[in-house]
Amino acid sequence: MIAHSKPWLLAEDVEAVAAVLESSMIAQGEEVGRFERELAGWVSLPHPGVAVGSGSAALLLILHSLGIGAGDEVVVPTYVCHSVAEAVLSSGATAVLCDVGEDWLVTPENVERVRTSRTRAIVIPHLYGMFADIASFKFPGITLIEDCAQAVAGRGARSIEGDVALFSFHPTKCLTTGEGGMVMSADGDFIQRARTLRDGDGNVVQRRFFSPMSDINAALGRRQLGRFDEAL
Repeated sequence: MIAHSKPWLLAEDVEAVAAVLESSMIAQGEEVGRFERELAGWVSLPHPGVAVGSGSAALLLILHSLGIGAGDEVVVPTYVCHSVAEAVLSSGATAVLCDVGEDWLVTPENVERVRTSRTRAIVIPHLYGMFADIASFKFPGITLIEDCAQAVAGRGARSIEGDVALFSFHPTKCLTTGEGGMVMSADGDFIQRARTLRDGDGNVVQRRFFSPMSDINAALGRRQLGRFDEAL
């Protein structure tokens, strides 16, 4: 049997996780913060990412941070993990399906066919290491959500081109934390909104989005990222 995909786990991964287990902090802490900063540096972004419990949670956090909900539409390609559409539905918005092109990637022409006045965002996934042409999607007033779950370039080789981006660290993805995801953007105000939704204000009881990543997961992710070029 040919496996769908298989994470590359080494003794150093086990040691990194064990070190966190032996520490006094295994929940979301400094290890998560380091992972957020290191991945941002890897993709040449000025702000640390916002780590969460899964790639689907990352998409849902993006939608909440954008204020997308009931009455809004989000375009989702037909050829993608079904959890993408499920995350859109979980936000209260409507997932509008869009055909993909011959190379399995969504195209601006096909988005144009389903775009309406209620369209607030487009999810544009990279698939199997193939990068969609994000710059070709030029629709005023519509947020481009770059889905990097299945394609991460080498260190510093490619920056995020969408308005916001999500990463997944499921065991079937490019690098794994066991379970996990991250929200990233060059927009510092957006990142702060997402971080406040995840962590809260500290002084005010307010609406929150509860899906943290643990330091255990982040320790594994940092070691995976450190040898990603070799793994790729």
